[in-house]
Amino acid sequence: MGVITIKGKDYPVKFGLSVVMRFAIAEGMKTFDEFEQWLKQIDDKEMTFEVMKRITKLFYAGIQRGCVRENQALDLDADDLIDQLVIEPQVFQTLIEMLMLSIVPQGIDNKLPASANKAKKKK
Repeated sequence: MGVITIKGKDYPVKFGLSVVMRFAIAEGMKTFDEFEQWLKQIDDKEMTFEVMKRITKLFYAGIQRGCVRENQALDLDADDLIDQLVIEPQVFQTLIEMLMLSIVPQGIDNKLPASANKAKKKK
């Protein structure tokens, strides 16, 4: 879990597999590999409106999850967040770094084993 400051206020951020999975499924991605390929395309493309919309949606989901986890009211909406990503590029960079570290401890370039794409059985 991390913290991001937006408009002078701290917000907890929690990505993790549950946030990524919900986002990926909502965006039509069926596997972690598809999600990983989408993330890699962000660096390869210009920041189109579609890319900005999707990444803001993912970042906002991480902030929402963090606020729920920390029992903190969320007085920020997705429009505020997208504005802040444009005004303060370091917010974008910090959220990307938090996302990468939450998915794979060493970053997205390290491949997860095939078993990571399979649901784990409860003990």
